[in-house]
Amino acid sequence: MGRGSADIRGRIFRERGQCMAEIVRITPDTAGLLGRVADEVFDHAIDPARLATYLATPEVVLFVAVADGQVVAQGRGVAIPNPDGPPVMFLENLGTSPDYRRQGLATRLLQAVRDWGRAQGCREFWVATETENAGAVAFYRTLGLRETPLLMYD
Repeated sequence: MGRGSADIRGRIFRERGQCMAEIVRITPDTAGLLGRVADEVFDHAIDPARLATYLATPEVVLFVAVADGQVVAQGRGVAIPNPDGPPVMFLENLGTSPDYRRQGLATRLLQAVRDWGRAQGCREFWVATETENAGAVAFYRTLGLRETPLLMYD
């Protein structure tokens, strides 16, 4: 059987390092996909009440990658409205199951969030990560994103 084709059990093969996953925007109609999520995609279990509130918020978006019958990666963002200019898109979270990393899913999800933000009128796209998160820093650099000096207080 050739690369990129499914066997009779429906397992999806990888082609040239890319995961043959479908990127889906989570809405009330597609929220059922979150019933089967691979390890380490989200930081915590999905709470149905919080999910409903999230999905009812027009400024936020959640995309997932579905492969092998489960959610294997997610990317979510918020279009932050401004009183003196267009909204700004912020990538709030990006998570991929370890078994599906380095297969292009995070790139596809980031692009989906970015494209959604552009459709909302956002002209700027912001991403933040901890300086010690070497994997994330390297990933964002490979995408050509520029680091901006920033002081952050908590």
